[in-house]
Parts: sequence; C-alpha cells; structure tokens
Amino acid sequence: MNRFAVVLFGLSFLFWGNIPPVFGKSLVWEEFPLDKYGEKARISIKGVNRNYYGISRENPLEIKLKGPRKVLIHIRNSFPTTEEALLEYRVNVLMDERNFDEYAFRARPSTQAVLADKPENIRLGRLRKFMVEVPAGVHQFKFFPADSVNQKLFLRFFISELIAKSEKRVSMSPDRYDKVVSLIYKEKEHTYFRMTPAKPVEISVIGPTELKVITRLEFNRRMKGKYSYQVQIFEDDLLIQTRQYRTYKSDVASYKRVTNVSPGRSRSFLIPVPKGKHVYRFVPVTLQKESVIAKILIPQKDIGIMEE
Repeated sequence: MNRFAVVLFGLSFLFWGNIPPVFGKSLVWEEFPLDKYGEKARISIKGVNRNYYGISRENPLEIKLKGPRKVLIHIRNSFPTTEEALLEYRVNVLMDERNFDEYAFRARPSTQAVLADKPENIRLGRLRKFMVEVPAGVHQFKFFPADSVNQKLFLRFFISELIAKSEKRVSMSPDRYDKVVSLIYKEKEHTYFRMTPAKPVEISVIGPTELKVITRLEFNRRMKGKYSYQVQIFEDDLLIQTRQYRTYKSDVASYKRVTNVSPGRSRSFLIPVPKGKHVYRFVPVTLQKESVIAKILIPQKDIGIMEE
C-alpha cells in the first residue's frame, strides 16, 4: 500500500476586523496511484487518458493513508447514455470506521470526458473536486456512494507537497455573517461567526490557497443526542459542494456569555481555492431552523494586502 507523509502543524490566531481579499500561494499536487486497487478505469479527456478508480455500493474503495497530510480527490459520476439532466449524487467517506463525512455534488454529462475502454456504454459527469484532511498517524479510509446513489462513481487521487512545520493558520473575519460569538475551548477564547439561511457567512479570497472551515451546530435546551446538519458551499454563486455532518453537544466547549444554546462538537472541512478572486458563501441547512457557527482559517503565508 502506498504511504506518504506530510508534516502539518497548524496554529490558529485571531485576526481582528475585516481584511481585504488575500493572495494565496499554489500547492503542488502529485497523483496518488492505487496500484493494488482492482477497479481502475481509463478516462479519456480531450484524447488524453487518465487513471480513475470506480466505486459502487457493492465495491467501495478502501485505502490506508498516513498523516498529517491532505488529499485532493477528483470525482465524476456516470449517466445512462440517453440522460441529459442535471443529476445530484453523494459520496461518503468513513475514517477508521467511525468518523463519517458526506459530500454532495450536482453535475451534467461532460462533453469532453469518456471511458476509454467502453465509451458507448456509459457517459461521465463533469469534474467535481473535494479535499480530505488526514490527521497524524495511519488511518483507514473507505469511499463509497450514498444509499440513494445507484450510479457508479469514478475517483482520482492527488497528494499535496510537504508542508513546513512552521506553517500557521490565521482566523479570518468574513464580509457577511449574522453575529459574532465568543467560544471558550481549552481555556482559550475563540471567535466564531453565526450563520443562518437568511444571513449566511460570506468571505472574499484570492487564490490559489485553501480555506479550513470549522463548524458547530448550536443546540437548544430541548435537543438531546445526535443531530444532523448540512453546510452548502457556494463559490461565486455556484453551489459546488454540500457537507453533511452528524454531531452531539460538546462536552468541552462553551460560550463566554450565558445563552440559551450550547455549541455542538466541531466538524471541519477544507476548500481548495483556485487562482483568482472568489467569493465563498456558506449556508446552513438544519432540520428545525437551528443555527450554525463557523470559524474560517487560511495559511498565514497566504495573507497579503491587495494592491489598489
């Protein structure tokens, strides 16, 4: 099994006030071949073949990854040959049989990508991307379609370049949000931003860089046990991803001031920001109009002042 090590040591510092859009430095990605995986598929894109790996409910993909590191995944869904409509699909990622994430995408058939071996039998969706953060140590990951997805999905994996130990992450202040919330965690104060469907969190970024978004569902006094919520991610007004989480009320985090809600356990995700200026909007989707708080981090090396 292939193993790669990336050293990542992230420290978060509070960055007060609104900041201008930031410049980012490009990460170098290398393709991560899965030599022992049996469902390899060659996909031709403008005549150039790429190696993808097919997954289905019956044949998930399981690999071991060594962290801390980051993995970028390219994903394409499949269509019946006559299907032209926009389809929604979801892929689940299970780490060590307990930590569960779900990614949701929408795509139309691609006009450029076809299966090289049997292009007449299946059509492929347009390219979508997501990023997985691997914590320190060796972890078992499982990739498989959600229960409602009966189509085959195709994945391609990349690993990032080595990241220096000294790299730090800085907390950013969004351009739009509902309310500032002070949270106490491990005897330190952290600033989060509350978001609702009517007042989502919105932030401007200049890439290439990446954002780390830490979210927490807010529990009211009647909520007990496990709850689910989603975060819709818009890039320049286009819905590019939906993250779904299951969470419990946190035992170690609390609000600085007494309130009628309590923070849930943190759930986080990474967003690779492409070159150029982009506006990201994060919209919570909850069962009973509960609110969600968020904290957005960016590598400190990617902070810069935009010239007029």
